[in-house]
Amino acid sequence: MLPLENEKVVIKHIPNSFLGTELVDSLKENEIPDLVVCGMMTHMCIDASLRAATDYRFNFELINDACATRDLEINGG
Repeated sequence: MLPLENEKVVIKHIPNSFLGTELVDSLKENEIPDLVVCGMMTHMCIDASLRAATDYRFNFELINDACATRDLEINGG
């Protein structure tokens, strides 16, 4: 499925979706204060992006059932 013609596409290369992209400028230009978030690598990308969203004063809702991450180990467990 392709994005609609009027949908904004932001390409990122690091975990934080705001860093090095036009995302924050686009959201502020369009006066969008509220974000709905889902995706992959909760322990990295979503964590980094939501921390940045908080810094930029965005409101957000994380859709837990639409997120995934790796099975992580700590001290062998």
